[in-house]
Amino acid sequence: MAGIRNTHAAPPRQKEAVLPEDLLAMLDTLDRATLRGLHDRAMLLISFAGGLRRLEIVGLDLGRDQTEDGRGWIEILDKGLLVTLRGKTGWREVEIGHGSSDTTCPIVAVETWIKFARIARGPLLRRVQG
Repeated sequence: MAGIRNTHAAPPRQKEAVLPEDLLAMLDTLDRATLRGLHDRAMLLISFAGGLRRLEIVGLDLGRDQTEDGRGWIEILDKGLLVTLRGKTGWREVEIGHGSSDTTCPIVAVETWIKFARIARGPLLRRVQG
C-alpha cells in the first residue's frame, strides 16, 4: 500500500494569488447601486486586504458573540478594521488598514455594505436575494 500511495500521490495544487490588477478588474464588474454589488465588493476587499480565505470571512459577525456558530467578528476602529478569527490553533487577529482611495478601501466598502444592508448585529456577510 505504501508503494501505491507514493507512486500515485500528487502534491496539493495551490491556487494562484490574486494580483491587485485582478482585484481591480473584479471590482469593475460589480454594480455599486445594488446590494449584491456592495456585498461582493466588501467581501473581495476584506479578503484581499486581510489575506483571508472565503471560509474565514463568510463566518464573520458584526460584533463579538453575536451568533452561536460565528467563526469571528469585526471591529471598525479609527485606524481601520480589526478582524478576530477562530482557527485550528486558536484565535488570531488581522488588522486591515484604509485603502489608498475610497473605491478600493475595505473599510469604506464594509461601512457602505452595513449601512445599505441595514445590519445592526449578527452575520456580516449575509445572503443577498436577487
